[in-house]
Amino acid sequence: MEFDKKGDLWFTDQVNNAIWRYFPTDERFEMYRVPTNGSYPSSIAFDSQGRVWFSEIFGKKLGVIDPAKASNNTTSGMEEYQLNISEDEGFETMGPLTITNEGDKNTKNETVWFTAVNFPEIGHVIKFDINKKKFEVLKLAEGVGVPVGIVKDDKGMLWVNDHATNLFFMIDPQTGEKIKYSTSLPTSRNNTTTLPYYNMYRDGKLWFNEHEGDTIAYFDIANLTLVEFQIPSKGEAWGNTSNPLQFTLDNNGSAWFTERTENKIGFLDSERAKNLPLWISANSSSIKLDKEIDRNGKSIKIFVYPNRSNLDAGMTEESVQMTVAGTMSYTGKLWNLTGQFSKEKFYFPEGSTEPQIVTLKLTPDKDLEPGNYMLTLGARYGTVTYSKMLDLNVK
Repeated sequence: MEFDKKGDLWFTDQVNNAIWRYFPTDERFEMYRVPTNGSYPSSIAFDSQGRVWFSEIFGKKLGVIDPAKASNNTTSGMEEYQLNISEDEGFETMGPLTITNEGDKNTKNETVWFTAVNFPEIGHVIKFDINKKKFEVLKLAEGVGVPVGIVKDDKGMLWVNDHATNLFFMIDPQTGEKIKYSTSLPTSRNNTTTLPYYNMYRDGKLWFNEHEGDTIAYFDIANLTLVEFQIPSKGEAWGNTSNPLQFTLDNNGSAWFTERTENKIGFLDSERAKNLPLWISANSSSIKLDKEIDRNGKSIKIFVYPNRSNLDAGMTEESVQMTVAGTMSYTGKLWNLTGQFSKEKFYFPEGSTEPQIVTLKLTPDKDLEPGNYMLTLGARYGTVTYSKMLDLNVK
């Protein structure tokens, strides 16, 4: 459900195959019926003209309502656009959508972006040019499997979650540039991926849930830092995960989420999300690794800073565990690359506010493909993992 600029609330109704509009000032509802039977409407977004766009999960169409032409309990003011992609091409169902404007202040060149998937193997990011009424399937970054969550930030960049891997990625709609990032490695069970799922954007941060990672996370886009909060519920029959699915943020910035297999509603307080037990930095934001020159390894320094007040507020002092992941494999595990910390675990000295210095030695295998990757360097304390993204250039 979404509020429009007038303050009216729009939401989808799969049972009645309709889109609803609630007028808070009049305390009344209107229902607009989708022409395609059994379409299963989902995910609402508004364009600059106030039109309401929605995806049809089973109808496999993109729908739009012109509120000025809509009439209660009819299909008036509604149009649908058929996407001609078969299941063999990876189109079993449609995912969330968002809208960007690639024009200037005087020109509207708006695009509807959405995901389409064929679980659990393949998917697409698809754009629909509103002016030209034309669909285009984007070529995804290598290693991306099943894109689901999609959202835009304040700069018009698109952020997409891959629900088949450890990865999430950014797309620049203007240039087509794509940058992949990895979550930290999962703690729910060893031989799995975190499966980033739905996402939303607020105040410079990309929020998302990790389906198998059993966490709620946010990615600070400007600082390239990722903070992941493990959910206490652990369903053993489901691989020690609570299956967190839908989530939202309230007006205070706290996260509310569902735990599908635990039959619970979860809550992450905004103060806890801000007041972290530690944070990290590195002596460089990028690493150049030459497979020949650096065949015996290259090291970087990581500084792990305690937030003393939050550490002391905990029930017990726990060890800090260092973590590293990367985009060279869909699992986030380093592939054809060895990462060795000078100390895997450590304790902060009692009362100390000084950083612990940890060295990470990266040793390339001869089979490591040259190219650009992103490393996720993290420190895990209790149920919180704080990570910093670093560019890795291999030649």
